[in-house]
Amino acid sequence: MSSLLRGYKLRGIFCREARIPIERHEVELPEIAVGSETRVDLIFNQSDVPFHVKFDILRPAGFSAYSSNWEP
Repeated sequence: MSSLLRGYKLRGIFCREARIPIERHEVELPEIAVGSETRVDLIFNQSDVPFHVKFDILRPAGFSAYSSNWEP
C-alpha cells in the first residue's frame, strides 16, 4: 500500500517588474499517492502578462516542500 500526501497546497505569487509581488493565491491539493501527479487551477485576476511567477508546494505545516519559478 502506498503512502498518501494529505493537506498540501499550491501557492502562486504573481510579480511585475523588479519581481514586486502583486497577487498571491493558494489552492488545496487533492490527496495523492507519493510519486503520482495531479492538476489544479490557479487563476490570477491580473489581465497583463506577469514578469515572474513563483510557485511553491506547501507542506501541511506551511513550509515549502518544492519551489519553481516561471518567466515568460
